[in-house]
Amino acid sequence: METQAHLLNLPRELRNRIYSNLTHRIDFNWDRDNIIAPRGTEGDVQLIEPVPIRLQNCPLPHVLRIHPRIYDEYHETYVEGLTAIIDPTLHVLSAARFRPLPDSSARNNAVLARLRHISLFLKLHARSTSNSLDWADQLDLLRAITSKAPELLTLRVAVRQQYHLTTGPTVNDKDLDNVLVPAAKRLIAAPDHDFIPRLPDAFGDMPMVQRGEGYHVGHGGTYEVSPMHAYPQGVSVVLPGRSYILNHGIRKIGVYTYAREPDKCSKRMWTVKEVVKRWPMRRYIEDVRRIVSDERADWLLRLPHELTEWIEKRGVEDVKKWLCDGVPPSHDEYEA
Repeated sequence: METQAHLLNLPRELRNRIYSNLTHRIDFNWDRDNIIAPRGTEGDVQLIEPVPIRLQNCPLPHVLRIHPRIYDEYHETYVEGLTAIIDPTLHVLSAARFRPLPDSSARNNAVLARLRHISLFLKLHARSTSNSLDWADQLDLLRAITSKAPELLTLRVAVRQQYHLTTGPTVNDKDLDNVLVPAAKRLIAAPDHDFIPRLPDAFGDMPMVQRGEGYHVGHGGTYEVSPMHAYPQGVSVVLPGRSYILNHGIRKIGVYTYAREPDKCSKRMWTVKEVVKRWPMRRYIEDVRRIVSDERADWLLRLPHELTEWIEKRGVEDVKKWLCDGVPPSHDEYEA
């Protein structure tokens, strides 16, 4: 006699895979309990804007009602993996792409209290420093998150900062190599010169277990120089026999991971591919070969797909040494 097919007849490993796909997405705006923060030297105060949060794998309530054993297994699966993205740019998405639930501080705080993993994306002004109000606001947000999410296992922070250029938002190709500070030099100077505004080495009992910093470079425009040296005009096609200026846009990128259990978080750490996908840079036109050598063109065409002069350390001790003492570069880092 054939046994009737049933979810509980499957091996637990397969059931876990099924449970991991039985989720849905939830968006909401966290008002941070309407915290009022002082601003400026005049004693003025400003209401902090709500923070958009997206739960990527919220459980389906009806699955919990199927069977007591399924309830236990499904509950265990989603509780240990409940993950959220916090990204202020979610506010600019259309209503169809970001649909926040009706405001409810009690519900939102209850959700935060259950989170196990958070990825936070921050975009900073080009002139932000470790002592600026802009960065102080971001640190306040981080502290608020860790206080409201006491069950966090990992907190990942990605920072994007437009590179500050005195000449404008882009840099000419002839100056690019002088603008990008080599990884080896930055690694030694880390204790005295912040590449990205400095983050704490720990949040509560979650030490920093990953730190990575570098540049992301992309096409900043190609301009034809007329014989009369008039103001350059933007062009999309490079023609033989004419003179052009090639510009680049530059961003500073930093990624940081905090973990309560440092030996069990390797799968949660940032990857370069993940960051590049989240914050893409403009790609270079193939005609760039008419302006620069083939060797340089090959290099430039790769830049939007990778992070340049990248430094990354993993492990509590290696990260702490970088933060506090600076790290003499290895041979491989000199070659990078």
